[in-house]
Amino acid sequence: MKADVNSGVEHKTEVIDDMGTRVIDENITAVQNRDQSSLFRLSDSEMQNVIEQPDWSRLEGSFSDLSLIGMGGMGTVFSAKDSLFYRNVALKIMRGELRNQEKNVNSFIREARITAQIDHPNIVPVYNLGVFHEMGPYFSMKKVDGITLSEVLKHLENNDAEYEKKYTLRHRLEIFINICNGLAFAHSKGVYHCDLKPGNIMLGKYGEVFIMDWGMAVYRSEKDLSSENRKINLGENVDNEKNITNPTVNGTPAFMAPEQIFGKFDSIDEQTDVYALGVILYAILTCTQSPFPAKMSAEEIFNKALAGDFLPPRKRAKKRQISNELEVICLKAMSPYKHERYANVMALMQDIRNVLDMHPVEVYNSPVSNFIKYCRRHPMIPTALLGALITLIVFYSYFSLNNVFNARALYQVLQLTVDEGILDLSRIRTDLRKNDVNMKYEQGYQFDFDENRDWEIKSLTAKLDLSCAQTLDALLKLNEITRSSKYLPKITEALDFCIHYSLLTNNSANINKILNFDDGLVYTAYGNIISKSPKLRRQLHLLSINCGELVFKTSDSELEVFLSKQIGRDDAVSSAVDKDNKNESELILKRGSFNMNLRQGEYSLLVTDKKGRNITIPILINAGETSEIDFEFPTHIPDNCIYIHKGYYYSNISHYAAHGRHSYTDSYFLLDRELTIGEYLEFFKTVKEEKLRQLYNPDLLFHIDGKFQLRKLFGDDYKILPPYNENMPVVGISVEGANAFCRYMSEKIGMKCRLPYFMELEKAARGTGRRLYVWGNRFKSDYALLAGNAAVKEYPNGAPPKTFPHDYSLFGAYDLTGNVRELVQLNRNLDYYVLYGGSYRNTSNYAKCGTLSRFSEHRIDVGMRYAVEIPTEPQKVQTKDKD
Repeated sequence: MKADVNSGVEHKTEVIDDMGTRVIDENITAVQNRDQSSLFRLSDSEMQNVIEQPDWSRLEGSFSDLSLIGMGGMGTVFSAKDSLFYRNVALKIMRGELRNQEKNVNSFIREARITAQIDHPNIVPVYNLGVFHEMGPYFSMKKVDGITLSEVLKHLENNDAEYEKKYTLRHRLEIFINICNGLAFAHSKGVYHCDLKPGNIMLGKYGEVFIMDWGMAVYRSEKDLSSENRKINLGENVDNEKNITNPTVNGTPAFMAPEQIFGKFDSIDEQTDVYALGVILYAILTCTQSPFPAKMSAEEIFNKALAGDFLPPRKRAKKRQISNELEVICLKAMSPYKHERYANVMALMQDIRNVLDMHPVEVYNSPVSNFIKYCRRHPMIPTALLGALITLIVFYSYFSLNNVFNARALYQVLQLTVDEGILDLSRIRTDLRKNDVNMKYEQGYQFDFDENRDWEIKSLTAKLDLSCAQTLDALLKLNEITRSSKYLPKITEALDFCIHYSLLTNNSANINKILNFDDGLVYTAYGNIISKSPKLRRQLHLLSINCGELVFKTSDSELEVFLSKQIGRDDAVSSAVDKDNKNESELILKRGSFNMNLRQGEYSLLVTDKKGRNITIPILINAGETSEIDFEFPTHIPDNCIYIHKGYYYSNISHYAAHGRHSYTDSYFLLDRELTIGEYLEFFKTVKEEKLRQLYNPDLLFHIDGKFQLRKLFGDDYKILPPYNENMPVVGISVEGANAFCRYMSEKIGMKCRLPYFMELEKAARGTGRRLYVWGNRFKSDYALLAGNAAVKEYPNGAPPKTFPHDYSLFGAYDLTGNVRELVQLNRNLDYYVLYGGSYRNTSNYAKCGTLSRFSEHRIDVGMRYAVEIPTEPQKVQTKDKD
């Protein structure tokens, strides 16, 4: 309604708005004067005065009450009051030394726009983005009154009673679920955080959980599942894709996935954030900051993360009563191998929800645990079961008066258990065979192991252990109460199942139980089984006496084979057989093919042909198993090389994973020590192109005029700069130089040379057993040139190869523990280059067999050795055998 001042009559006036979309009442802009006698319309300038809109281009007047919250790599964060809405905000202003660089400004704007467009309750909202005339770019966002998850964990680690009461395990897991919710939404929009850690999680006073600091986020437009008009839009002046080709490692070391550590940013996806979530879950469960000690260097953290070398949560925090299923979830999420992690955040979150809701967890299949959860969800069931149990006890008491009824009951147990057990046994044999084939023919690092099949094998093994134990108990009772022959067929079938499963798992305890049946139906069934299979009878006998069988096959009857007795694993002993100093009390001589029984343990074979050439083959004898060595002496062995025989070995051995994995390598030759400077110089002299000479010439740090300077190892006249000489191991080489040397050697010897694969060096160092160090299971500080060895003073830049005789493996390779780190290719399928072993600059942490570290530009202690492939068509090989 609009008042007519002259007539005092009110009438309704409606007009069309500027866009022509709706009818509006003109009275909405009318206000009464002070004496209520008249109305008037506000002008635009008067409206601005009413709203008091600040000048957003200047700090003063736009924000007030500034106080410092913290500083980051890109900007400084203040607490401030918004002069328009009078609310407290967090104000992030770009740091002065960075604000005039276009690349940094683009990154700053990119962070603000990405955060603003991920609209989710668990992601801090952005309010405004602009530029202050005097201070450069800024953006404002919600100010969260609370503390970070990192601060909460510090209080819990110090056993703060108030925080222990407030932040229970369930509360902490609910916080984790909120983090997952926000991150899953970001992933649906193609955004990956890449810097998740407890310090970037804010917890409000009223249950709010916010994911902060998206400055390192990676956006992949092809992964954005939003509708077209809701996709992330960073503007024309800002790159839609973050530079992912930069090899620089960015992030917080303890929370970085291996693909970040290696600098492979094109491999970053949601599983990268899943790894960081796994580390956060580790911290939440153990109430620590990370799986690694606080004072550990970034390089040490990287190496331990790559090897998965850290205490599991239940061992790290024994008093926290962490369940098995939570530990399994955590370790799966933070696996160093992408294919073993959860496929996405939603899968990880669902398992955590299942734990809280007492539902079965996908990655932890425990029948007992699942049954307990089911009962807790349905409280009436335990009561019913208790009633059923009481009834069963009453009936069992009655039936115990008559052995016939007992026998029938046990017979039914055998039927149910054995029928299902035989099917499971067939499945586990098939799965084990498939995994062995994968490891044998793909010959990759543990990335090639089938994750789903691995979990299925573990689940089936646990189930079969229970089935076998129940079956043996039932057989024992049945053997005591009846001698009726009508039960014999089923008893025979049940006993056959127990025997074959015990042999498959080398369970000597079960075998001894079976062999102790010296009377009754079970004894008769045992006779029926072994009478049909002499091989089975032999296996049972071997397992019962803790022995295995060695079968050595060769077509050359003139070969001499010296077999050493068991090699000690705890004492540092000579690692290989010495033919020239053989002692008949320690060595057994065989000729040609042979087979013999040996007690379980590690052994070593020395094979000598008629030309006097020697090859060492370590072997591992397992009780009840037959180890076959199918051997033909190579027609040609390259100079200074040792022969590594094909077959299985145990990889990934540590104090926390003592059994390792059964991995396979083909036969190959390996240089028996590290490459020397003199050998590399011979190759370098053949390089004519100046660009390649610069690339292949090793880079080393020299102390000149009181300063360290980067210089090339070889001068223009091919002189070796002191203190290096031609007998020392070559160091400072590049990947390109190492590969070029291998091509040079291939032409020189007429066989294909290349850098060794990681698995090949691990096998060459460990042999086929489970030893931790090349010389045994005890570390000896003076056995290899590492930082803790006093000999470093004598060899500050590395020692000539073979200087340390104890750093000598079962296969006959020197310096696989210390001296210099060696450049290797991760495997034949991945173009990753890593460093094997330790050097004079590294501690004892690098001494274990299979230790690997990241290859970086600082390579003053990086050397190499080469592997030689054995040709499949010997007639095409150009041999240079002097014999």
